[in-house]
Amino acid sequence: MNALSHLPNSGNYLVLLRGRLRLRIADIVRLEADRNYTRLVLADGRTLLMARTLGSFEKELPNVFFRANKSVLVNRLYVKVLMKDWVELKDGFGVTVARRRKI
Repeated sequence: MNALSHLPNSGNYLVLLRGRLRLRIADIVRLEADRNYTRLVLADGRTLLMARTLGSFEKELPNVFFRANKSVLVNRLYVKVLMKDWVELKDGFGVTVARRRKI
């Protein structure tokens, strides 16, 4: 059982690959842009590379995700350190927050 399963968003899923893959929103740590692809990093350490833009995921995901900069969407549930211009996640990943982005 996931440590985040008690959260209200734990029942929400992101449906991918025309319904063949369902990911729990609470299991997605971050999404990273790679040109017209997006890498999804999951809580269990797996990564998935999808042929979709980060912007298309941003429209689909709930407000628990925020756009730190032009290439990273971060799940607020996994934030460890939050500063004005820097976010560190529980898995040790750190990212600079763009000046115009509000957390």
